[in-house]
Amino acid sequence: MTSTAKVHDDEQRLLDWTKQTFPGELGSSIGRKGIFEKVVTNETEIKPGGKALKFENTIIEYSKGGGAARYFAGLYGAGQPVLRVQGKMTDGEKTVFTFEGRRSGTSAGSRMGGGYMKDEDIQIEDIRSVTLDLTDLMAAIAGKYAAK
Repeated sequence: MTSTAKVHDDEQRLLDWTKQTFPGELGSSIGRKGIFEKVVTNETEIKPGGKALKFENTIIEYSKGGGAARYFAGLYGAGQPVLRVQGKMTDGEKTVFTFEGRRSGTSAGSRMGGGYMKDEDIQIEDIRSVTLDLTDLMAAIAGKYAAK
């Protein structure tokens, strides 16, 4: 996973964590849906000559947010982190689909008690929300095509 987002110095550690966490969460979410026979997060796991779909994801907007702002006005969105991801699934050179997902403290917990939560705890909820929506879409498309 790559990032083109501009971040402040104090956000780099959490951005790096997000870049490492997102692919694993996406792989787990795809695996739970049972859409594909096998899901891997490392290209070296693909057998030579094997057929594979590939995801390329880029974080294009990122902010870790701020606990103090969440404490005082988090219910209204203040201090919530921002995660915006663009991605593309390819089959060789052919683009299968593209997507863009954005989350900003979407859980009720981050809105109600975000001032007491670690940035990583809020961020993982946003990552899981993006990957759930994406894999729900993939499952719906796969089901639609399987019915034909």
